[in-house]
Amino acid sequence: MHSLVLTIVSIGLLAAMLAASVSYLPYWSKDAANTEALVSSGFVELERAFELQASLNGDVPAPVVPSADDGGLTSNFISLLGFIPQPPSGYRWVYGQHISDASRYSDMYYFCLMPTQAGPTPKGRELGISRFKAQAGIDQYVLSDHCGASVDLGSPSNISLHATYYVLYTPGM
Repeated sequence: MHSLVLTIVSIGLLAAMLAASVSYLPYWSKDAANTEALVSSGFVELERAFELQASLNGDVPAPVVPSADDGGLTSNFISLLGFIPQPPSGYRWVYGQHISDASRYSDMYYFCLMPTQAGPTPKGRELGISRFKAQAGIDQYVLSDHCGASVDLGSPSNISLHATYYVLYTPGM
């Protein structure tokens, strides 16, 4: 009788332990949270370096496209940052300037999160990158299929998602 009670209690404890260890979150939720944290902290650090560079030199350095694969991010900002913020897996940071056109972004500087490989962005990273839009200014953060875009495509899952974060520079400020 004693063995039967111990067996029933053991089965009950095992069932409770199994039920508690089951994850009810989607497989990509951890990737989305990690990506969101890296994107948020990265863009904030890069924007701060941009502001410091502008105040120290009275102007910001021009991007060096295409001579540097990061648009001159490392050469222009590494002395202020000490390091380049870690991008999400499969991405890299790029510094650039929007071309002169009739859009609101004409001649504005930006930092871009660019995929290192072609193909659709994985679901978790797509959501993590998209969530930063809630922190950024409504038109300051553009999600598209290329860096320096002026039209926000949202976050369609059939493209290699690029995230462009525009920073405003006013000389003398």
